[in-house]
Amino acid sequence: MKTTKILKTNAPLGKSFLVCLFILILLLSAIFAKAQTTYYSRATGNWNGAVWSTSALGTATAATITVNDNVIIQTGNTITVNTTSATCASLSLGTGNGTATLNFASSGSPSLNVNGALTIGDAGNKNRAGAVSFTNGSTLVCGSLSLGAIATQVSSLDM
Repeated sequence: MKTTKILKTNAPLGKSFLVCLFILILLLSAIFAKAQTTYYSRATGNWNGAVWSTSALGTATAATITVNDNVIIQTGNTITVNTTSATCASLSLGTGNGTATLNFASSGSPSLNVNGALTIGDAGNKNRAGAVSFTNGSTLVCGSLSLGAIATQVSSLDM
């Protein structure tokens, strides 16, 4: 005659499983989470050039700006979109007295996709201006567009 033993435990298997599942989800979230970074222009140059810093006064270096990142083109800088796949979460032009400029390269069908807001100029100060200049074949897609304009401030889109 054959006997079968049944194992019994006092710890419920369901509770241990849920704890392990929770820890696994936390670990995977940490691995796949993308931090949002803000990049500031620190020089005039190309979108994919060594013109970016993660602080307003930092040293200009090359950066890979992604769909999760915010971009601020600071006053006095001109950034040229020279790629067909530039992207960011939001884009602001103009941080102080003067004009910040976004240009599109004259060849290669340059394209910029701003998932959120594109703010040209800053309504917080009459001297903060921004300008965007398009060329034939260039593309700009944004979630929303704001032209900051008070008093004598000039913000413009040139097409």
